[in-house]
Amino acid sequence: FTDVDSERFKKLQKAYNDNLKQSRERFATFKSLMTTPEEKQFAAQYDQAVRKWEETSAQVVQLRLANTDEAKAEAMALSMGQADDQFEFMREFINKLTELDLNYAEARNAESKALYEKTVRIIGGLTGVMILFAAVTGLVITRWLLRRLGGEPEEIAAIARQVAVGDLSLTFHDGAH
Repeated sequence: FTDVDSERFKKLQKAYNDNLKQSRERFATFKSLMTTPEEKQFAAQYDQAVRKWEETSAQVVQLRLANTDEAKAEAMALSMGQADDQFEFMREFINKLTELDLNYAEARNAESKALYEKTVRIIGGLTGVMILFAAVTGLVITRWLLRRLGGEPEEIAAIARQVAVGDLSLTFHDGAH
């Protein structure tokens, strides 16, 4: 244990207080996001366990601040015994909550993947239908235009070649317009 009058002890005490405050804030945020009864149950058990540990931990600090050999020995025994046991007990609830959240995340991930795959199939199917529709529409429009114009492109090209070489003896079939 460090001398209570040293800068090192003061830094350790400040870090202890800062970390304790940060832990409370983070767990409060985490608790506000809980949705399942099981999470809430473990959170309540964690809250009870952490209160007991904080009481014991505060006793360790107070004993150490007393700065006597007897208080130092009692603080060390309390720290290595009851405080350590309470800390491990408290940490088990964090482990259980972490396991619950990981399982929840895995389930949501599987649902997301399934939804993604379904969406890809739907988009692929719709894209195929749209391509088929565009091709059929193009064919229908092309046939409609050719009928309106009369003749086939090859036939028109042949007539244009005849006229270009000076052959004006054109004959049209009965369906020509």
